[in-house]
Formats: sequence, C-alpha cells, structure tokens
Amino acid sequence: MSQDVTNPRHTYLRNLLTQVGTVQDQIKGNLRRPAANMASRKVWTSVTATTFEHELTAGAGRYASAVTDLGTKVHEELRACPPTCLAAEAKMWSRDL
Repeated sequence: MSQDVTNPRHTYLRNLLTQVGTVQDQIKGNLRRPAANMASRKVWTSVTATTFEHELTAGAGRYASAVTDLGTKVHEELRACPPTCLAAEAKMWSRDL
C-alpha cells in the first residue's frame, strides 16, 4: 500500500495563487496611480488627455478584472485539489509541472 505524500499540483496551485495575489496588489498601485495623476489635471490637460485618462482607466479596470478572474479560477482549482496524493500520482504531477 502506497503512502500519501504532498501533492505537487496542490503546491503548484498554492504558489500560483500567491503570485496572482502579488500581481493583483501591484496592479492596484501601478495602474491606478497614472489614472489618478491624469484625473488631477496636473500632468496633462486637453481633450486628448481626458480621452486618454478614460481609456487608461477602462483598460486598467479590464486588466484588474482579468487578473481577479484568474485568481478566482486558481482558487477553485486549489479547493478541488487534494493536498496529498499517492506517491505514484505525485511523480506523475511532478513530471507534468
């Protein structure tokens, strides 16, 4: 009878979820800051600047939403993945990852 070992897929998904969370945090600052600067009218003012600000804000929202969706999907996969598995399964997962 084989003994259960740490599931490499579970470990991989846990690490991936951490990375996605890090990217989500970076997006909050990196994409919102330029949009806020544009909205303040301190960096550039014109009709083109207003259009650019709206496009930047919309694009940042779409990007943030996509990363959030990715985090949700990874979290769902992680919940469905057992933290341990048989040694033979672990070996298979290790090759695939």
